[in-house]
Amino acid sequence: MHANLPALQAVLKQLAKALARYATLVFHNGYYSLEQHATSYDDHEIFQTFEQRQVPDRELLYRVFFGGRLKTGQAEP
Repeated sequence: MHANLPALQAVLKQLAKALARYATLVFHNGYYSLEQHATSYDDHEIFQTFEQRQVPDRELLYRVFFGGRLKTGQAEP
């Protein structure tokens, strides 16, 4: 087993959550502060729309952009 596998698994678990991540950077008098933020969101509507419209390659989109938490044939995300 690779030594960093647990760390990688922890990162992947975080990516599988519906979180919008962003940062704020503030400059003041030659100094700066950087804060990282995350806010949860509901991706149910986009999932339903992708399924209703039968978006091509939606399984790939689910894996790449939604951390694999959405799957075709699933009742709800």
